[in-house]
Amino acid sequence: MPVSLVITTYNNTVPLNRCLKSVAAQTVMPDEVVIGDDGSTEETKRLIDEWRGKLPVPIVHVWQEDEGFRAARIRNMAFARAKCDYIIIIDGDIVLEEHFVEDHLRLARRGCFICGSRIRMREPLTRRYMESNRATVPVSWLPKDRFLNAVRCVPLSVMVADIYGQRPIDKGRSCNMSFWKEDVARVNGFNEDFVGWGLEDSDFIARMRKAGVKKRFLKFGGIQYHLWHRERQMTNREERERLVEGVIEGKVPFFCPNGYNQHVEQNQTDKNGNRLS
Repeated sequence: MPVSLVITTYNNTVPLNRCLKSVAAQTVMPDEVVIGDDGSTEETKRLIDEWRGKLPVPIVHVWQEDEGFRAARIRNMAFARAKCDYIIIIDGDIVLEEHFVEDHLRLARRGCFICGSRIRMREPLTRRYMESNRATVPVSWLPKDRFLNAVRCVPLSVMVADIYGQRPIDKGRSCNMSFWKEDVARVNGFNEDFVGWGLEDSDFIARMRKAGVKKRFLKFGGIQYHLWHRERQMTNREERERLVEGVIEGKVPFFCPNGYNQHVEQNQTDKNGNRLS
């Protein structure tokens, strides 16, 4: 099944390089990689150009001006540029286990979206990995309290996908998600009123659920490692939580006015690929 892998990044070329290295090692390659760049400098563009000669699939670089943390907007822009009907999204500071794309595609089903989890690496383990030349993180390197999250078992993954999917409505992370482009259009993508870090992914998931898109959870597969970095501080937490709760309680429509559709209109092309606007 054709799939676009969308990676978000901002001025973080060293982790992005390792992320792309793990993409190159996938058992099933995506049909394209779309990098949503939230205003990085030329250094990121140079790295992407280097990887165009290494990956066996096209890389599309979608960039917007640096006006603060606008992950919701750059994701919508990337979705509009993606050519495939199915999309997997991750962050640029994520390293993928080699079956990551394969595991997402196995669980893909019309009318559903998929959320997975991540293994948060501590600073010493991140340093050890970055000093190595490995594409991904060996399971043997993990401490005991992280080991279980790295277990991959295809039959169990299929068995628990819908059971785990019934967990609380707003739970999930945009660093490990996949969905159909038609469902992105149904909710109008990420809500671009979320500016600054925090809860834009919870809002997106809640609106997908309210739109009738069923959640599946990818456990025992879709394994990824989150490279250590200092945590960002969330601003206006109460306002963000209020917006998400409004969706969950049915007070806010699942179709957000400020979202994906405005970028689709900007990327319309004719049958020869010429832009119409």
